[in-house]
Amino acid sequence: EKLYGRKNSISILTGEISFVSADSRTIEHTINTFSGCSGAVIFLLDRNQEESCHPHYFGKAVAVHVGADVDLPRNVGFAL
Repeated sequence: EKLYGRKNSISILTGEISFVSADSRTIEHTINTFSGCSGAVIFLLDRNQEESCHPHYFGKAVAVHVGADVDLPRNVGFAL
C-alpha cells in the first residue's frame, strides 16, 4: 500500500530508499512526494524488506526527510 491510515488523519506514507551515500549520511527516497514534509521521520517498516535487512531495525527511525526537487520523483533525507 502507498498509505496506511485514514484520510485527513495521522497516517504512514510508504515508499523506498533508492540510494544511500558513500558515507551513509544522506539518502534518496520516494517515501513522500509532496511539499511541506521537511522534518518528517522515516521509519523502517517490517513489510516487504530484503532478506539482508536485519529485523532489529524494523520500526526504528532511519532518517529525517529534508527536501525534494519538484522536477524529480525522489526526496532527500539525513540518515540517522
